Parts: sequence; structure tokens; C-alpha cells
Amino acid sequence: INKLLNDCNSLEDLLNIKLNNIRCGKYAVSTFMRKNRTGFIDFTEDSVREQLYVFLKESFMATKIAELILEKCKPDVLVLADRSYTPAGELYDTCISSGIPVITWNAAHRNSALMLKRYSFSNKNDHPSSLSKKTWNSLKQMKWSQIQSKKVLEELKNCYSSGEWYAEVGTQVKKKQIKKNSLEKILCLDPKKKTVCIFPHIFWDATFAWGTDLFESYESWFVETLKIACKNNSVNWIIKVHPANVVKDHRDGVNNTHSEISAIRREIGMLPSHVKLMKADTEISTLSLLEVIDICLTVRGTIGLESACFGKAVLTAGTGRYDGLGFTIDPKNRKDYLNYLSNIKDIKPPSINHRELALKYAWGVLIGRPLTTKIYNMSFNHNKTADLKIDFQVKKNKKISQYPDLKDIAKWIKSEEEDFLSNF
Repeated sequence: INKLLNDCNSLEDLLNIKLNNIRCGKYAVSTFMRKNRTGFIDFTEDSVREQLYVFLKESFMATKIAELILEKCKPDVLVLADRSYTPAGELYDTCISSGIPVITWNAAHRNSALMLKRYSFSNKNDHPSSLSKKTWNSLKQMKWSQIQSKKVLEELKNCYSSGEWYAEVGTQVKKKQIKKNSLEKILCLDPKKKTVCIFPHIFWDATFAWGTDLFESYESWFVETLKIACKNNSVNWIIKVHPANVVKDHRDGVNNTHSEISAIRREIGMLPSHVKLMKADTEISTLSLLEVIDICLTVRGTIGLESACFGKAVLTAGTGRYDGLGFTIDPKNRKDYLNYLSNIKDIKPPSINHRELALKYAWGVLIGRPLTTKIYNMSFNHNKTADLKIDFQVKKNKKISQYPDLKDIAKWIKSEEEDFLSNF
């Protein structure tokens, strides 16, 4: 491990460290960033290298243990919730490399709903909320109407207004919907110019879990984007710090400056007047922004899909979710991405056909895929830590195996389908 670390001169070198084809470097760095809540790694710091040694050692050990587990247990399938960090990531990779399918379950965008996805080598980097090629092809051929478009938009609006929108991290709890004219005045936006919003991911949260990024990290993407934004006053710029920062702070028991703000102070200093900052704890609903902005910038956030549904142009900087499907702009490299930024005022809104594609994809993600649970009700309290609340609905005279949601899950696990589909 020391030799490998000594040979590393960049974050990319570190991420490429593997043991028996298991991506130990990626999991070690992701775990390091999560534990330290940082999106920046300074290789010149001895303390950083010492920690990286520890995390790499744990990753190597997890890899060897995963191999032993498979040898002894010979599982037909692995089921887990989060595979972004050590040791789950190494077990995930080991199963995928051995041809053992992996099923993940995650909380969906609303209460009492789960997202289930099956992974193999061909889709191992895809996001849990992405759609398989088979699902997407079915949706594209689906006869579409204004009724379905309305249902997708109502699902978004209702979840935002109720505070259910990804309530597991309290993203929209106690947020206010502000009308377009009022919000433009609050943010001092020039109505004669287009408005671009940068939606940064939390730098240290599952940083390298999905797809391939154009930049070496979420923080690197944010900083490079912001540098051009500060120089380009031909449009209004908004930075929307991720609202989940607040709940994650309370859960971790910290009160530090959010990493997005720290990056601004370290790399930029004072923001110019044409760049506005909306902090994580703002009372303004993110849905309000979708009435104001013209262009959304993200690596692969859910906000990109939302923005496209509302007819906004979306510029991505990473793969693994909804890129390359016709309703987003997806540069192939950093140079092309930065070129789009330099000429961002020339980006046009998506066509009606492109918006319809986004709405179809959102139908699959928000309505088609989530499993609404019957055996229990799942919700998240609207408190500082968004505590999980479970109310079991099991009746004494009914066997657990008779519940329709568990029957559906069992049937799907036995199938070879990638996406669990409940409302197609």
C-alpha cells in the first residue's frame, strides 16, 4: 500500500488503484471524503496520506473478506442498500466480477416507496434511479398525452409542496414557493438576461459512485464552472447549495461551513454581483427556481431531470443516469463542457419533442418504478435529522408472505429484469 501511495501523483492515480480488479482506490477515497466531509484531497499533507493508507488497508481487507464470503456462502444474489463505501463497495464489485447479480434498494422520492434495481457487469456504474435500456425503449414507444405530462408535473409539485421530495434528507421541508417576479427581485436578477443555475452535488457524498465524470471530482467540476461564471456576466448566475447539507450536518453532529461555501472562499473569494448564492438553509423552495432559470448545470443530479421536464436546458458533466437520451446536453470532455459555459447565453431551450422525452423518462423514474409498500408505511419526520418512522401494517390473521408487495418483490428477484416496475 505504501508503494502504491508513493506512486500516486494525482487523485486519478489514487482512484485507479485496484486489487484483483476490485476498485479499492475509488472506495477508499470515497470513504475518506465521507468521513472527513471534504471534496478536496491535498497529497502534500502527511496526515492525509496517513489516513489514505488506513482507508486503503481497510479496502484491501474488505476485498479479501468478500472473496472468502463468496467462497464459503456461494450466494445466488446479493441484496444491499448502499454500495458507495467500504466494505459494501468491495463486496459489490466482487459479486459483479464473479457474475453474481446484485440488487439494491433505496428510498424513492416520496414516502412509503422503494426503488429496486438489479446490477450486473453491464450496468454496474448506473444510478439506482436510472432506467434500463429495455424500460426506456418501452417508454419511448408509449403513446403519450397531455394527461400523462400533467401527472408527472403534478407528482413533482405535490411532493415539493408537501415536503415529501426526498424527505429522507429533508430537501424541501418547510420551504416556501415564491412567485417568479418576486424571486427575480429577491435575487436581483437582470430580466433581460438568461439565468443559469449551478446545482452542486454534496462534494463528499457518494462522490465516485455512479458513471464517469468529466472532472476528477464534484468539487473540481464546481470550481472550474464557477471560475467561468465569475468572468461571464452575459447571463445571471445562481449557485444553489444542496439542501441535504442541513440534515446531514445534524446527523453527523457538526456545524462546519459547507464545503461548497469553503470552495468559493478558497478559490474565488468575493463573488461578483452577477453571481448569486442561495445557501443550503434557504427557505425558498427549489421548485421556485425552476420558474426562474433557463439553464441547469449538474453532473448527474435529479434536478437535471426535473429541469428538463419544465422545459429548461440541462448541461451535464457526467454519465450514469439520464445522459445521452436526447433531452440533455452532454459534452464528451472537459474542453467541450467549458466551451459550452463560455458561450452559455447561446444555449437554446429544448424543443417540444425533447421535453416530451424528459417527461417520459420522469414518468418511468417517478411513477413507473417506485414500489409503494403495503406491509408498512415509511415516512421521515420533519425534524432536524429527518428521522425515519415505520408503521407496520401486518395483521395477526394474515401471513407476511401473502402481502402483495412482498410477492411482487420475490417474483422480481427471481426474474432477470434490471428494473423493478410497478406501474407500467
